Amino acid sequence: MPKHRVPTATAEAKGSFIKHPERKKARAAEPVPTKALADAPSHLGPTEQAVWFELMGKLPGNVAFDSDETSFEVLVCLVSAFRNRQSKGIPHVVGEISAMNKLFTQFGMTPADRSKVKVSNDNAQDPLEAFLGQQPSPEITQ
Repeated sequence: MPKHRVPTATAEAKGSFIKHPERKKARAAEPVPTKALADAPSHLGPTEQAVWFELMGKLPGNVAFDSDETSFEVLVCLVSAFRNRQSKGIPHVVGEISAMNKLFTQFGMTPADRSKVKVSNDNAQDPLEAFLGQQPSPEITQ
């Protein structure tokens, strides 16, 4: 089974691209979020808000952003529920966690999966548009 892909920011911080610069080049077109992950949403309860700030403190820098808020909220709720179940001796729900992780992966909603998404920054004109926008060539007369 292959290893999970490491988020680009984490690989950069570890110096992984020094030995293999081609790996950084392969990730050059991934989307780059701009806004940092905000404070806990007000609709979360006090326990979830405490877990939110705890997990935020453990995040590597520049890995989670505002676009990750929903998946981070689910993570916070899962950790909170896990701890609540554990304290009461109730087993966790593995299938539910697995299904959510699969959806996050399919939508590229985690930092590691976001590094697999490629966004073209190329300003090249679409070939069809270039063809349709051409001026008619002058007629050749003999």
